Amino acid sequence: MQCSDISLIFLDIDGVLNKQCSLPDSNDVQVKGGRLDSGCLSAFQELVDSTQAKIVISSAWRSKNIPYNELLDGSGLSIDIIGKTPSLSDYCFRGNEIWAWVDQDGKEIGINSPHNFNQYLILDDSSDILYWQRHNLYRTESDTGLTSGGAYRAARQLKSLKNL
Repeated sequence: MQCSDISLIFLDIDGVLNKQCSLPDSNDVQVKGGRLDSGCLSAFQELVDSTQAKIVISSAWRSKNIPYNELLDGSGLSIDIIGKTPSLSDYCFRGNEIWAWVDQDGKEIGINSPHNFNQYLILDDSSDILYWQRHNLYRTESDTGLTSGGAYRAARQLKSLKNL
């Protein structure tokens, strides 16, 4: 696989795959890490299907004592989780952790020069990223999570990053 063929999504979970301000719903899906919204899961699957992106967990869920490839077991998602970002410190921007993953672990999937790699989307409900990652951020609203319309816009954004 060449670097030009790789698209990544750095996935936050709370506020993306669940709705932070909602009470448990009968349509919610219980997974090892917690509760997920079925509508958000469906939208995320649409995004992954349309982009063929590989997933790196950047969520605080990555620090739960669950292997990253089992975090979303039971969600019904058909996705390829290839890793999780490192936890650098309690006072570190998530963007630094994403950069560290691209720089260190990206070599394993063919990213030879992290400085020239743009084909990733940061899917998050917050903006604790580095300034130069602002074009890579697709921000969801924490009270709605990822919607079908949001998945469409995020896919377009990720596809446009390939041309930078």
